[in-house]
Amino acid sequence: MQQPANTAPDYRRRRLIGIAVPLAIIATVTLLAVSGSGPFATDEPDDPIGDAVVRFIKAGSARDFETTCELLANEALDPYKKIADRLGTEPRAACPQLLAARSGTTEPQDPPAIEVLDVRTSGNRAAVDIELKREGSPVNPQTVDLVFEEGTWRIVISQ
Repeated sequence: MQQPANTAPDYRRRRLIGIAVPLAIIATVTLLAVSGSGPFATDEPDDPIGDAVVRFIKAGSARDFETTCELLANEALDPYKKIADRLGTEPRAACPQLLAARSGTTEPQDPPAIEVLDVRTSGNRAAVDIELKREGSPVNPQTVDLVFEEGTWRIVISQ
């Protein structure tokens, strides 16, 4: 005697597959979305340290000197102290005008492709290894030093 169609082992297997496969797809898409991987990936790092480096480089390329100066550590502003004193202002306030004059142009550039390779921290200091790539140029590896001050990570410019 033949089993009814709805109790046959093949029917149960097909029904299980019909439920399991969509659930697996939903779980995979959800995991990718939550982790920021796959098609949900962004070029912005998740961590505030790497983010500060990326924002600094993009601001410099865009000639956004306000943002560039905001991301500079206080010690990086030391060269501007004498000029700021003559202007009767603080170095951070004088910084955008001084950078604009020093750069010689306000024409924005396309930012390079930025890859954050490694972030290392020790207390209130950090070092970020990055690779910069501009079209037609070789990869430019760099290490950027930062310090945590006034509640944010800021770039230290080594002289």
